[in-house]
Amino acid sequence: MLRQCVRALIVSLLVCSGWCAAQTKRALLIGIDEYAPAKKSITPPAAVDKPRGLESEPSRWDLPVWPTLEGAANDALAMKETLTSPKFGFSKQEPYMKVLTNQQATRQAILDAMRKYLVEEPAKGDVVVFYYAGHGSQRYNSKSTKPRHLDETIVPVDANGGGFDVRDKEIARIFNSALNKGIKLTAIFDSCHSGSVARGIPVGSSGPARFLGYDPRDANDPEDSSDRPEDRKDNSALVFTATQHDQFAREWDFNGDHHGAFTIALIQALRALPANTPASDVYKRVKVVMQGMGLSDQQPALGGVASRPRDALLGSSSESTRLRVAVAREGMLDNGRIVLDAGKITGIGRGSELVSVTESRSSPETRIRVVELDGMNKSLAELVGTGTAKIEAGDLFELDKWIPAEEGRLQVWMAPATLSSADLDDFAAETSTLRTSSRAKWIDDPSTVAPTHVVSWNGTEWVLQSVGGASQSLGTHPTSAQVLDKIGGNATSTRLFVNFPASKELAAQIKLSQDSSAAVELLRRPQLANYLLTGRLQGASLEYAWILKDVIEQGKTAPSSGSVCGADSSFPLRTDWTPAASATLAAAGHNLTDLPARLAKVKLWLSLRVPPGGGESDFPYALALKRRSPAAGNYVESGNVTQGEVYDLVLHVSGTPPAQVDRQWVYVLGIDCAGRGSLLYPVGPEGNQLPERGVVPTEISITGGGPGIKIVPPFGLDSYVLLTTTEQLPDPGLLEFDPVLTRGARGPSSPLGDLLSSASSGRRGMERPVPSNWAVHYLQIRSTALGTASAK
Repeated sequence: MLRQCVRALIVSLLVCSGWCAAQTKRALLIGIDEYAPAKKSITPPAAVDKPRGLESEPSRWDLPVWPTLEGAANDALAMKETLTSPKFGFSKQEPYMKVLTNQQATRQAILDAMRKYLVEEPAKGDVVVFYYAGHGSQRYNSKSTKPRHLDETIVPVDANGGGFDVRDKEIARIFNSALNKGIKLTAIFDSCHSGSVARGIPVGSSGPARFLGYDPRDANDPEDSSDRPEDRKDNSALVFTATQHDQFAREWDFNGDHHGAFTIALIQALRALPANTPASDVYKRVKVVMQGMGLSDQQPALGGVASRPRDALLGSSSESTRLRVAVAREGMLDNGRIVLDAGKITGIGRGSELVSVTESRSSPETRIRVVELDGMNKSLAELVGTGTAKIEAGDLFELDKWIPAEEGRLQVWMAPATLSSADLDDFAAETSTLRTSSRAKWIDDPSTVAPTHVVSWNGTEWVLQSVGGASQSLGTHPTSAQVLDKIGGNATSTRLFVNFPASKELAAQIKLSQDSSAAVELLRRPQLANYLLTGRLQGASLEYAWILKDVIEQGKTAPSSGSVCGADSSFPLRTDWTPAASATLAAAGHNLTDLPARLAKVKLWLSLRVPPGGGESDFPYALALKRRSPAAGNYVESGNVTQGEVYDLVLHVSGTPPAQVDRQWVYVLGIDCAGRGSLLYPVGPEGNQLPERGVVPTEISITGGGPGIKIVPPFGLDSYVLLTTTEQLPDPGLLEFDPVLTRGARGPSSPLGDLLSSASSGRRGMERPVPSNWAVHYLQIRSTALGTASAK
């Protein structure tokens, strides 16, 4: 039975013009890593019997050592840097900003701080952010109505001495007290409160999970009669979870610094999007970023009443949507360099230029250029041009020319190529008899049917891995009988896939670039990979494909519609299978080199580096599908569409349109679940500067009187990318990419055009400054075949 992981609440209240201008912003941020200090032993309570039904499940007191984290305190500090940036406008001073890390975060200190900074200090209308990063857990409660009578908890630093966790009921009571007072509360939890039941074959080891075993001591506390914060009819809650209910919240290595994967994705989304972006759009960005990180089983979820996702996540926006940074307290150093309170986390790279923010437009402009990134939150800049300028700590500078910081490439992994083609041919001949065995069902394609057992090569021997089981050695030359003896079972319960590594000869033909500008990175270990090179026996020959790691590790397969697209992934589950006969090794190597480059195009577009702050593009329109037939319908901004339906692609404004809108050049790119990029709008060389002069309509039809968008195969999760810019693209065709065809020469270039082209061509890196006058937004819709369960 899947164990429930508490939903990491984000309680985000209505952000409206009536109170935005006068709101005071406050934050309480908590990050805990040190759950098992080196010189302090775990102190278990007196003997406690395990509750009935949980006897076989390890509790926290069964663990000899509690797992220590590495990124939670970093997360709290990174969130502080994000919130106190000029973009979001939170103060760095108490009582408006309070941070508790490690030994400061005892149970009593957490509860006292929550009452003080969430309820007592704020006034009605204040915006308050509560953030927690650390272990989540559960505590037994015999009076709970939850599955298995387990309340969700966050784990304070002194729990290892026998103290109690802070339970969800205690948190909800404090939240409700704040909401009753009219406080606008946002609460973010990067933690998980249960593990997950294994669904696939583990591939490598993942980062530490923010989960600690349950506490068997009975809380003996009945359910509260009041509504949960997210269920309130007044001042209700928005629920934004770091993971799905049955997943782990993982830690992540971000450019050498440890953080929570969810927090990194959230900060990148907050950095990339305007401050007043609806929570639903922030969620879309976070989800895509986490998919691109190659996480095998961690997807955020957004819930709550229908209107909540349209609210801004962290309150009102600043006057400018461009990134603004302050000069750090070090000011200007003796060597003339300026220390900025902005580092890797902001997304600016070396060569980016910023200009001074002055009270008067007539004041002389000071321009600086970033020359070095110094960790997550610091960078060094120097004056541009001749002359001198007086620069002091606290001075503000605004991004003007942007060079993106380097970000992760598509990461792939190949099993060690230590066997020859002859060795693999011999093993293929031996295992081919397993295809007709009555004791196991042979699986030809793990992307369509999830295996329960996988035979693979680890570099020195063949091993057998099973769902939820340990790896078993098969030796260097196992027979089919030996494989079956290790498996046991029968064909009704056993699904076997034999994964062949690339031979020495084939691996020599796969030439993945070592150039840092290349979009594909070959990893030495599989745990962080997006795709794995996978081999199968088809007939008498071996074939290879790059398969999404989730297919193997999480048992994710394509729906039964003849498509290789997944139901919940923007990335193709696999590439085409490539035959690798001895006579065609060179061609096979070429294909297996080219295919991940095509996949990289999808990743680069779905995680496109946009100007920090979202640029100057204050475009009020959102992208949506609107059903045309079989019957006209409402806007579709998420969920499912069904085969045969026809939709218009529209831009629409939620609520009353503003009186005036700066016109933007509008482009829409469609990326289907098979990895093909198509320019959907404009269809001609002009007419895409919107809205028309003198009018600000509530809705703008992009498809107009054309044929519309008909839902046809391949079915899966399709992505629509809305690009708005004050700069017309010289060649909109650069937005297209095809998994088979290549384009010829294109027209004149521009800095923005070069950046977009690098995504479409599978290149990486940008040294030409890009003006921060554009923005990008995503729409993801799941297309389904007629007759499937999700289409009903």
